[in-house]
Parts: sequence; C-alpha cells; structure tokens
Amino acid sequence: MPYYPNEIEYSEKYEDDDHVYEYRHVILDKPAAQDMMRISGPEKRLLEEDEWRRIGVRQSRGWQHYHIHRPEPHVLLFRRPVGTDAVTGRYPDVPDIVVAVDAESQVDGSVVITCTSLAGTVLHTMEAYAGLVADVYVLLLSRFFKVPVDQVKVVLPASQLLSDFPSSAPLLGLLGAS
Repeated sequence: MPYYPNEIEYSEKYEDDDHVYEYRHVILDKPAAQDMMRISGPEKRLLEEDEWRRIGVRQSRGWQHYHIHRPEPHVLLFRRPVGTDAVTGRYPDVPDIVVAVDAESQVDGSVVITCTSLAGTVLHTMEAYAGLVADVYVLLLSRFFKVPVDQVKVVLPASQLLSDFPSSAPLLGLLGAS
C-alpha cells in the first residue's frame, strides 16, 4: 500500500559522491499522483517541467525528472547539475567534454576502451564488458570528468557521434569490437 501524504512533500537536497548532481525526491499526494498517471499514461514516462508544475510540484528552476522508481511511481525523482542557478535554471558554463573512443581486443579475450582527447592524449581507459551500453558509458565518463551527462560528447572511430545512436545500443558493437 503506497504512502500518500496529505499534501505534496519535498525532500531536502542531497548530492552524489562526485558532486556533479544534486537530487531531491517529491512525494505526491493522491490527487497529484492521479493527475500524474493521466499525463504519463500506462507507460509512466518521465514528466517535462511544465507537466510536473501543472500537477502542483513547486520548486526552483533547473530540476529534471530523471528516473521512475517503478514500485512507487508517485515518488518523483529529480536532479540538476550542482551550481545550477535556482532562478534561471541554468548551470555554470562548463565546456563540453569532447572525446574520441576506440576499442582493442586483448589476448585474454577482454576488450579495452580507450578515451582520448581530440588531440590524441589518453584521458581514460577501461576494460569493457559485453553488455555495456552507450548511455552507461557516457554516465561513467561524466562521473570521471565531473560534468553533467549532457556535456559529454563521444566521437566514435567512424567520426560519428555516440549520441546519434540509441542510448541502449551495445557500445562494443558500435566500436566494432566483440
């Protein structure tokens, strides 16, 4: 039985360990939860800012509804980059991190992904596993570089942007590795 407060409840803000994002969760009261279900439909998609404001969520600018906790869809999970201006919703100008990636198969059968600057300097290497998907790799890089996910631009060996492919695409397949 889900817990519905008498009015919408807001958590305190908290940060991830890398100080890239600040988070908060919002527990909807029953009427707001019903409105949210009507808006998001049976697939229970993420809400855009105008949608969560329409159901009664009131908070400063820059928050993004980023995840749905399936057992409790009436608990909205929000995040925004640390340093976001609460009035404008903009975060400090951080240059995009543009990196090139390539994969190399090792003798033992593992695959090593190398991330370099466009000038060719090795910035990060990691052993990859077969199920690694594009969006998880970008998340790992954002944590490594301590920037928001949307600031990481990954260039594949064929000069294509990783963002041009589905976020669930297997990274090793896109890199031509097995």
